[in-house]
Amino acid sequence: LSAQWFEMASERFPALRNWSERTLNNQFRHRMNWLQAMGLIVSTKAGYTLSKSGWQFVQRHPPEAMAIQPHEVEEQEAQLHKAVLGHFQPFDLSMRKSYSLRQAFVRDRAFRKIVTFQYDYYCAICGFRLATPEKIYEADAAHIIPKSKQGSDDPRNGISLCRTCHWLFDKGIISVDAKDLSVIAASYLQKEARDRSVRQVLEYRNKRIRPVKNHQYAPSTEALEWHNQEIFLG
Repeated sequence: LSAQWFEMASERFPALRNWSERTLNNQFRHRMNWLQAMGLIVSTKAGYTLSKSGWQFVQRHPPEAMAIQPHEVEEQEAQLHKAVLGHFQPFDLSMRKSYSLRQAFVRDRAFRKIVTFQYDYYCAICGFRLATPEKIYEADAAHIIPKSKQGSDDPRNGISLCRTCHWLFDKGIISVDAKDLSVIAASYLQKEARDRSVRQVLEYRNKRIRPVKNHQYAPSTEALEWHNQEIFLG
């Protein structure tokens, strides 16, 4: 376990390779004691294992998503900015096969930073914008062609949405018309128009989405047409 910890940690922090064996062992024991004190792991005859609360913590916070360094995100941002200068690629099959889970988390973070910045952290559909005092914004970066369908991380395959509109968009309840960038809503909603929440969604119809800061990052017509045909409930 100590060797596995060293291998994983030294990949993220190369300076660890210069530490003495005694220092490494002390650091490892310190971390294991801390995790036990927090109730995240328990000691058994076979060694260490995650406690119930430890499993819950890992499910909420995957190890691959923790301690991501700024330079990792910046490197991915540079690649995504470069992608915008070329021909739009709606799908990316190679990245899913070659990227590790950690790299995927880093790339997702870079994608979110670029897309939400282009909309000034507003929801492009409803206009919602909220941040914590630390300037952590509620805005999500929604993939127009979803990642589950091998949609690319080209920023033109993204749109900034609040979490509610993100869910509506992913479920096909709303979409964005590829021709004039106006909001369209599923026809079945008309039958439920007495519902207050449904009426709120219907109010978005025909409203043009918020424009991006730089037109080069505008949603791809090709991606929106795909969403209109494959996801939108019509």
